[in-house]
Amino acid sequence: MADLPHVYRRSQTAPALRETLRPLLESDHLNSISEDGDGVESRSGSMKKRSLAVIDSQRYPALRLFPKSFALDFDGHGSCSPREWNIKRIADWDQGFSWHHVEIPRNLASLGGPLLEVLNPLKLHDVLPLLSSGPFCGIRNGTLVFRINSVGPLSSNFTSKLAALVTPRSLVSLSMGDLARLQLDPADEKSILAMASAEEHQQIGAQGKILDFLLQLSHPEDVEDQQIPSSVPELVAHILQAYQDHLRDLVTNFEVELDYLDQEIDSDDRVKAQLLENRRFSKMALDLQRVLQVTTYADEILPSIQEKLTLAHSVSDKCARLFEGLAKRVKNKKTRIQISSARIDALQNSLKTWQADQLNEKVYYLTVVTIIFSPLAVITGAFGMNVSGVLWTPIEDGPGFRNVMIMCACITVFVLSVFFVPPICYWFQKRRKHKRVVGRWQSAFSRVDAHKRRPSSILKGA
Repeated sequence: MADLPHVYRRSQTAPALRETLRPLLESDHLNSISEDGDGVESRSGSMKKRSLAVIDSQRYPALRLFPKSFALDFDGHGSCSPREWNIKRIADWDQGFSWHHVEIPRNLASLGGPLLEVLNPLKLHDVLPLLSSGPFCGIRNGTLVFRINSVGPLSSNFTSKLAALVTPRSLVSLSMGDLARLQLDPADEKSILAMASAEEHQQIGAQGKILDFLLQLSHPEDVEDQQIPSSVPELVAHILQAYQDHLRDLVTNFEVELDYLDQEIDSDDRVKAQLLENRRFSKMALDLQRVLQVTTYADEILPSIQEKLTLAHSVSDKCARLFEGLAKRVKNKKTRIQISSARIDALQNSLKTWQADQLNEKVYYLTVVTIIFSPLAVITGAFGMNVSGVLWTPIEDGPGFRNVMIMCACITVFVLSVFFVPPICYWFQKRRKHKRVVGRWQSAFSRVDAHKRRPSSILKGA
């Protein structure tokens, strides 16, 4: 069977698109587009980010095990910049806040020691609630802690984790899974959007590459809606949105795969046999249940997160609308998962029906062959017997075959009587009982009729 298409698998982000458009981004064309110096800012921001990554890896060697981790400073007015990895130090601005994010790779052998080293000065009792399974939202030592962690092996692509420690001026988050829209990279966004919106120096090749990239996303209409958070609640909403986008990508992958399998099943019987042998739909049902489980966790915990953020921070109307949109998206996702689960059950039942039909067809052919060869077997068995010396058949006696046939007939009658005599006796007994009951009812009705006729007979006699 051919490999499934992965149209909606979105491992590329804005930096990946920049690598695609590197020849155009490194040319003077971008500088001519950005007259206010955005191109210089983009290159300087990238150089600063790379230098900070080198310093952080030297200071925290365990950080090399988490290559997609990052740290950002926010000024509270819609701007952010990379910062060194230091959870102790708060943001430099008065209204600013910091964000440290650790993305856990799936192939990590040992998680405890490296994670405690990276999250220093957090202690074991602070990190443990972030890594536990299931939903949680609560206040611990004045810090808001929430997690939406699914149950399952870390190596599975359908095991997702998201947890965070939220303080008034900092946020530390952990995630597992391809959260493509999680990382904020304003320099790359400026470069790509500047090239996409240029009117004087538009190039068809660059526009085509950007369009091809956006069409690979499962939700390309949301790319330009990504803005830099200006408060901690907005940052929490951004993280939850990225997590919901990841879950939506998983559900979309299921839908695409089901459409593909639905077409393949009707095309070839070998595909059906292979699907039954590999237990494809059973595995898909288990993976979909994991996605449904973590979606249910998100549905349970979102109101609690919003409530506790409202008590500890000033939540803007924009942030409230973001949480309302998240709640609607979660409910929509649960509906889509239930529809996909019903489709999986329907496809699995169709495969079972096809398998039963195949088995019935084989049994039919076997029955036909048995009917054809059974008389031949009886004849060859009967005429191939050596009847000399059989009981009641002396060796010198000639009609030994006749005696054997009589014995076989007697045995056959006995066996048939054992099987058929009890049902026949039961039928006669039931029929006799029925006649007895009918007779009683008839006698009763006759007495009632006689009682009704008695007054008229008396009057006639009078």
